Amino acid sequence: MSAPQSRFVLIVDPVLGCNLKCPSCPVANRPYSRPVKSVLTVERLAQILDKLIREVDGMKINTWLYNWTEPFLHPHLDELVRLVKNKTGYVGLSSNLNIRKTDVLERTLLAQPSGIKISVSGFTQEIYGRSHVGGDIDLVKANMRRISDFMRANGLTETKIWVGYHVYNDNGGVEYLRMRDFCEELGFAMDPYLAFLSPLEWSVEIAEGRADVAEKLADVVTRLPLGPTDVMQMMKARLPYDRACSWQKDMIALDADGNVDLCCRTFEQHLDANFLETSLEEIKDKQNRHFFCNRCRAVRGHQFDRFTTPPVIKSYQDDVLCKALGIEDASDCPVDKSAAG
Repeated sequence: MSAPQSRFVLIVDPVLGCNLKCPSCPVANRPYSRPVKSVLTVERLAQILDKLIREVDGMKINTWLYNWTEPFLHPHLDELVRLVKNKTGYVGLSSNLNIRKTDVLERTLLAQPSGIKISVSGFTQEIYGRSHVGGDIDLVKANMRRISDFMRANGLTETKIWVGYHVYNDNGGVEYLRMRDFCEELGFAMDPYLAFLSPLEWSVEIAEGRADVAEKLADVVTRLPLGPTDVMQMMKARLPYDRACSWQKDMIALDADGNVDLCCRTFEQHLDANFLETSLEEIKDKQNRHFFCNRCRAVRGHQFDRFTTPPVIKSYQDDVLCKALGIEDASDCPVDKSAAG
């Protein structure tokens, strides 16, 4: 039997903006220098994919057309999806689904991306609105039903639809169960996972003891089952130190203009490099020498990855997750079944 093919993850934001103002996200809450009106063109994405195919030497490429922004704001998202499928295969999307112009949504569904994650944090507006600020959960649920009906009516079976339920200290119990039951009704998978503070810069600053940052973000941090300091203490107590970083290995994050970020978890750490003008080898060298990585490693941020979690850490996190969801029997606690990010 041949060895499994190794995978490289390409993360590209189709746009440089979002339609919500979530308090745990920097896009709408911190000034930054990226032009908000830039969009990823089909031509630019084709150039990015062609270059990456040449440089990864036969590795399978999984493309995520999302990171910090809302992909369905792109007017021609369906064309990007088709391009990726034709060139490299897997293409994943993640959306808050606060979409009123459903033509883009339906055209994208017809393009049949590999997976679409729907990001939610509650079933009622009172709870959902605490973290998805500016969002309308009734609109989200209407769009969820629209997706289910549209896929069934058009015989669309290639796309996995799943709901990423961000678990806080105050959205478990009946709130969670009602969303779980709604997902079952629609035929969607559901993956509840612990909510964490983004971007990585904020978490590192709080773990370093920056009281001013912790105070500014207190309303968010106090809702987290595991805050940045908790995560650092958990990692140091339960996992041996390893300098290797899973957030940079075989992965690259780009904005809509093709500019390279340090990793997909950082928001303000840019490499001063455009992917189309810089070799992958040179980009990896810039990543390895970046000053922020030493700060991140000092608080174990580089080892904290829910997709490659060692069993000793996953067991601890599952216990925290069950408690936050109000599930007393650990055997009934849902496990992470996602594969797309």
